[in-house]
Amino acid sequence: SSYQDVNYQNCIDVFPMLESEPGQPYKLHPASPCINRGEPDSYAEASDFAGNPRVFQIGYTAPPAYHNILNRIDIGAYEDQSNRGVIPYDITHPPAMYLRNITIPHGVTMTLDNSMMMFDPGYGIDVYGSLRSTYVSHPLYSGSHMTAGNPELGWRGLSFLGTNTEADSSIIEYLRVVNATKSGADYPAGGGIYVNGYDKLIVKNFILDTCSADKGGGLGIYNSSAEFYGGMLRDCVALSDGGAVYLEDSSALLAQMTIVDNSSTSGTGGITAINSFNASVMGCLIWNNGDNPINGEMNVYFSLVEGGYPGD
Repeated sequence: SSYQDVNYQNCIDVFPMLESEPGQPYKLHPASPCINRGEPDSYAEASDFAGNPRVFQIGYTAPPAYHNILNRIDIGAYEDQSNRGVIPYDITHPPAMYLRNITIPHGVTMTLDNSMMMFDPGYGIDVYGSLRSTYVSHPLYSGSHMTAGNPELGWRGLSFLGTNTEADSSIIEYLRVVNATKSGADYPAGGGIYVNGYDKLIVKNFILDTCSADKGGGLGIYNSSAEFYGGMLRDCVALSDGGAVYLEDSSALLAQMTIVDNSSTSGTGGITAINSFNASVMGCLIWNNGDNPINGEMNVYFSLVEGGYPGD
């Protein structure tokens, strides 16, 4: 019989994102679209093919809106055993919520709608798929506000991550990220927003406030194409370079932004650009970010840069 005669229901056709490790040759990648995507009422064996618990329950009490979708059975022989909070299908985030991890896999879109999101220390949002926003207002007062439940300990901020399997894009407007911090090999830069290998990111009308990281206290971009418009980066700190922004091997546009009062303990307090010759700064006010506000070769147009910088 022809495949057209098959009765498909609730199936998906996206790259499954498999990885291999000893004893689990087809294990699900932490951002696999197969996680939490199985039949909600499945009656499976107590263990998966590797002998791990099935269905895996996340190690914390999720808010009611997320509890059911984060504790579903996975597709495939192996059950993911992480607490990454993989969202299995398109969802609009509720107005207010206290959270740990959220992972948006390839092919899935989360839409922010005037959201207040508070995170535990060390937790944040990993975007492999798409993050969108629909709310139209001023970021100081409305829009999506993401912050730490405990400001002294911070949270892990936003990360947009690519795996060279599928092209994903995100467009976000009216966003405020406060008290976010990153460190370590998995998240080496971009306390507020970290971008690595992601296909296309556009952020408009945003604030990164009091964020920190080893590099790029506010914003860190690696091997990616990204555009940022009408934003403010303030009071962000880097341990080594790029108190506000760190770019490496990236094509980025920073336009109509105010970048003020950022610092670095041992490097550039403003913007550092490494092998990012196509990166551009246009119409930006860059002030009080230390003695060396911009380090590296990039295009700077129609901007006010304290101490001057070669450009138009």
